[in-house]
Amino acid sequence: MTRHVPAQQPHTRVIHYAEPTPSPAEVLLALGRDVQRRQKEDRLLYARWLRRQAALAERDRLVRRRLWIAAAVVVPLFAGVGVWLAIQLVTALAAVGSTLLGLLLAVALVTGFVAVGHRCCHIVVQHWHR
Repeated sequence: MTRHVPAQQPHTRVIHYAEPTPSPAEVLLALGRDVQRRQKEDRLLYARWLRRQAALAERDRLVRRRLWIAAAVVVPLFAGVGVWLAIQLVTALAAVGSTLLGLLLAVALVTGFVAVGHRCCHIVVQHWHR
């Protein structure tokens, strides 16, 4: 048997570089500058956010005012048309000769308008003891 001799590897030289470490005063100055920069950036972002919120609030006020004006015009218009149609129906039925039927229909219409106009959801919370 032959003996295996390990191959000779060339000698590698290890080089160590010393990292310059900053002094604690330099670290504190760098941190202080970083904190000041971040605070300045935060102040700018907050000022931009405040301006945006003011612009959004102004836009909301304008839209809300326009919607109230539109509702003040449209709701009475539809109510007037509904009343006019009810009057036309009652007078048409009365002209035919069935005054009682016209009166019953008018009462039904008024009851229907009141029922639809006052429809709302009532939440009932019940507390039970057993």
